[in-house]
Amino acid sequence: MRLVDDVKRPTRPGKISGSEGRPAILPCVLPSSVSERLDRLAPDQREAATAPPGPVLCVAPAGSGKTTTLVARIAWLVATGADPARITAVTFNKRAADEMAARVDAALEPLGLPPGSVRVKTFHALGREILADAGERVEPLLDRESVLRDMWPEIDRGAIRRLDDAFSRLKLDIGVTAAQVGEDPEPGPIARAFLGYEGAIADAGGLDFDDLVARALRLLEARPLLLRRWRARCTHLLVDETQDVDRSQLRLALLLAAPENRIFLVGDDDQSFISSLLGTLGVRRSPNVGTLKLTPHQIALLPLASLGKDAVVELATTGPRSLAGCSNPNGLGPVSHPVSNRLGSRPTQVAREHC
Repeated sequence: MRLVDDVKRPTRPGKISGSEGRPAILPCVLPSSVSERLDRLAPDQREAATAPPGPVLCVAPAGSGKTTTLVARIAWLVATGADPARITAVTFNKRAADEMAARVDAALEPLGLPPGSVRVKTFHALGREILADAGERVEPLLDRESVLRDMWPEIDRGAIRRLDDAFSRLKLDIGVTAAQVGEDPEPGPIARAFLGYEGAIADAGGLDFDDLVARALRLLEARPLLLRRWRARCTHLLVDETQDVDRSQLRLALLLAAPENRIFLVGDDDQSFISSLLGTLGVRRSPNVGTLKLTPHQIALLPLASLGKDAVVELATTGPRSLAGCSNPNGLGPVSHPVSNRLGSRPTQVAREHC
């Protein structure tokens, strides 16, 4: 599978060429550890790992070496001059983040870099770091199920799962706060439960797992200096397991990557996921992706050349959708998000694995 790319590769050092404002990478002599790592990759993996910085979607099936490619890309970025302190890699859960961090550290050790030189986080841990950097409290981190059981001792597990999913949709998919929900003159039962729950969280002086992302996103949007600082730390942003992110996590990633949009999204080759994500990003579907037949050792790399800087910024900074757009009286009408809808209900104990 070839690289779908309209960037012209430079033919000699010092020359930069490209389209859509995306710079091509200048050739250089790579350290032996990096060149050997790239040599071990399949041709499509290598092409993905060395794609020019810019908004890129990399899709492939399970077992195709996507994370191996992502780690190789980080090593290649550092070897070609990127500041490790300005590279951030994000994945979906803590186990995957710990594994990726170990692999990144091993890849960068031959370059003389100490462990932790590149930031590797889950979205929840990244949100927590942003909140702490902004001087916000990140403790106590409250367990949603425990709070709900304190509020309603007789509540059953099914009701907890429904409320857990509903509250996450309000916070992450729709992006509303308790104050906004409270403006409804006739709130439905889910909205009333949400207001009670948020009141309990506030009384405890804490936050829940969803707040780590939701509050971080709101702070970045409200504080230009904080946003500038974190954009510098995410000059190169790599997101693994993109098919599992929710709307707020996607908005957070795109907000941090703007305005240069050096974002490398890695996800499964599920065609419905690809179509939904590209639709969310406002990018025309590529015929090459639409007819893709991948083997476990093939990766399709789609540089989002048609995704201009303004499009990313517009998506990342769009405010939360109004509750008026929801069709059911509980304020929880169909929330259509192409990625988060793949998750279904997400109990708090699952979210605990993501911090």
